[in-house]
Amino acid sequence: MAARARPLRAVFFDAGNTLVRMDYAAIAAALGRLGVRVAPADVARAEWRARVRLDADLRAAGRAGSTESRATAARYLSHVLDALGVRDADV
Repeated sequence: MAARARPLRAVFFDAGNTLVRMDYAAIAAALGRLGVRVAPADVARAEWRARVRLDADLRAAGRAGSTESRATAARYLSHVLDALGVRDADV
């Protein structure tokens, strides 16, 4: 006797960079309002580099689990700005 299929109850998606992408033009515009002139392509490259750096940081620290902490977000943003050459702490 064949097993009956169970009804689907939920589907989970990883939204970040899967269904939803960063708006690099909006980020470049926001930085421009703060006096940092960068192109959207520059922001995209900086963001890609920041992800690689953050992964290396987390691996080196032996961290496991969620990367959704405020400290991790601050480090990620710091890496993005660093890759853009931004050194101003007020940005």
